[in-house]
Amino acid sequence: MNRWTALASLVVGIAFNGMAHAAHPSPMVGVLAPEDGHVAFHAVRGWQPTERPLRVLDEAGRPLCCLRVGHALTAPSNLRIDDIGRGARYAVKSEGKLARRLTNRPILAPVLRRGVTVGKTDSKRTHLRSHGRRWTLERCLTSEGARLTILSTEPFSKTVYYFPLGYDVKPTCR
Repeated sequence: MNRWTALASLVVGIAFNGMAHAAHPSPMVGVLAPEDGHVAFHAVRGWQPTERPLRVLDEAGRPLCCLRVGHALTAPSNLRIDDIGRGARYAVKSEGKLARRLTNRPILAPVLRRGVTVGKTDSKRTHLRSHGRRWTLERCLTSEGARLTILSTEPFSKTVYYFPLGYDVKPTCR
């Protein structure tokens, strides 16, 4: 690879995923979160809306189908991703099991990229796979918000997503 191709790849990677995520994107594209009586999709910076439905992981690590992203909401997202900054908020339309679930009780849940499969799950960890890569998603609560951590071992990477809830909760993070 010549230096111009390498530079172009780096610039495109930074533009879409941030420096820390240029070579190895996260299996997540954002977080679905309750918000003042409705639910919004908080996308990572650089994510582009698509017509294809997305899957959401419930509290037990089960993928629920289907989330369709609607129009962008005016205020920026309050989802924080390491030091990359904030993404955008979108209105959502849900179908199937997800629609029934959101009608009963809104959830705070990770939203997966296309092609990510869900493996073994326990109460705090979910194992994810895509294109030969493996990640572990860890979930916990801080005193004022939810923290989702994506860990990869080969090559090692750690991405922390933090969503402030706006009220105090009993912490479960170590």
